Amino acid sequence: MNTKLFTLIVIIFSFSVIGYSQNTILLETDPVEISKIEEYLRNIEVSLTQDPQAGALYIKKASLLTALGKYNEAKSSLDQAIILNPDPAALFFIYYRRGDLNYKLELFEESIADFSKSIELQPQYEWAYLDRGMALADKGKVLEAERDFLKALELKPNWGDAFYCLGICYQDQGKTEKAMDYFKLAIKDTDNQLLFKDKAYNNIGILYNHQKKYNESVLYFDKAIELNPNYSLAYINRAIAKYQLNDIDGVCSDLQRAVELGREDVKSEYEKYCNSKR
Repeated sequence: MNTKLFTLIVIIFSFSVIGYSQNTILLETDPVEISKIEEYLRNIEVSLTQDPQAGALYIKKASLLTALGKYNEAKSSLDQAIILNPDPAALFFIYYRRGDLNYKLELFEESIADFSKSIELQPQYEWAYLDRGMALADKGKVLEAERDFLKALELKPNWGDAFYCLGICYQDQGKTEKAMDYFKLAIKDTDNQLLFKDKAYNNIGILYNHQKKYNESVLYFDKAIELNPNYSLAYINRAIAKYQLNDIDGVCSDLQRAVELGREDVKSEYEKYCNSKR
């Protein structure tokens, strides 16, 4: 394979560790379920016409709109739910969910304010600390973010997602050895519902690439892909490691998979340099 291909790929990705990615908002992709959600939304609108003070319906409406990816509309529904406040005991969670939406909309200051309000109302809610930490980090407030991640870990000891976020936080501070330690703590968490476990494996692989320990890095990219077979960046990172190991067939196989997953940024290089090898 022509070395220009991997010169380009390395320039693009620079072996950089993958950062925060708030993933608690999930989109519905099944057309049948989408149709059901849309019908449910129409029924809610009828009910709200009859009783516009039904705050609980605004909360449900926001959840359904969120599943459809209509984040601004979902946020407006939560605004109304907060005004009506149908369940004061659950108000902390409404602020938290609006903070999620603001984060998704890249309104980081607004998301920080919402997570802070959620924490004010429920100081023991570990997710609000974790998500506020991510928003703070995205605003460059790394030390404040670190404090929130540590608080989340205090509230939920041995939490893999908190370990992962701390790893990114230390990486942002240039503390790569400490970052590696926390990424490795993250993958020890046996909770299969973790948001960032695949990313933790990927980031360990990247750090091993930095150290030119390519056999070790491939093992971690393997695990990231096992956990998330659609993790396109892990395929690209593994291809970079395989190139260093002179596994050209493996390189092309991984790049082909990355292209299949929509990575247009490597498509032309794959077609130019890999097709001639097949």
